[in-house]
Amino acid sequence: MCFPTAGNKGKTYAKVTRVLVSGVSVSAGALLLSIAFRGELEALSSPFSLGDKPVLYAFSIPITAFGVVVPILGSAWLLRSASIRMRCEPGLTLFKAAMKEPNRSDVLLPGLPLFLWTLLLPLYLVIEAFIPLSVVPLTTPVCAMLCALGGYRLFKEFNVTKRITIVVLLSSLVLATERVDWNSQKPLIRDLYKVKSGITAAEAIQIMQGPFMGTINNSVDDERLTYFSERGRADIATIILIDGRVASVHFSGD
Repeated sequence: MCFPTAGNKGKTYAKVTRVLVSGVSVSAGALLLSIAFRGELEALSSPFSLGDKPVLYAFSIPITAFGVVVPILGSAWLLRSASIRMRCEPGLTLFKAAMKEPNRSDVLLPGLPLFLWTLLLPLYLVIEAFIPLSVVPLTTPVCAMLCALGGYRLFKEFNVTKRITIVVLLSSLVLATERVDWNSQKPLIRDLYKVKSGITAAEAIQIMQGPFMGTINNSVDDERLTYFSERGRADIATIILIDGRVASVHFSGD
């Protein structure tokens, strides 16, 4: 009769642990994406829209991918390369190893994408300030999937468990950026996408006064609800009511 040795038990335990970690990571990632897509699909039924959807997506996805996915993947690549360098150069700190990577002449990654992103970051922020494309429904979840595909390819030297865990973390970061308000329009427009046709004025007010809404002033009458962003009257959102229920939603930004 053959009994498992201590070494075999250790290998079995490690294998089971990797499978469990992979399963939990995949489940967590799938749950986060499903929740995000569900909320975004519900937003598509809102009477509010920043413009023609096909045209919007032609700009929102690539611009958001540049502004959000590129720095996240670039930073992840930088840390990956730095960790490899640390194994080759014992005693080197993570910070010093990361600082050496952009100066390498043998590869263009990750230094070049991060350099271009740094140069064009002000332009991205200006575009977002003019029209926050990152809150257009489905834009950020699609970018999260692109980040997941890129991250899985990026960390091909790692085992499957580590790759999946890293991919879930990177995708979660992308999804979280939709809630980061780097201008006053984002929370206002994000709430406008939650307003549905046919809901009452009270329901609309409850939505617009959510925790992410910085309402400076709002006026309520029989026909409309008017909201201003933190910039004041430069950004105006108007909810038109007919018979006390939402009929249409409009936004005017400066």
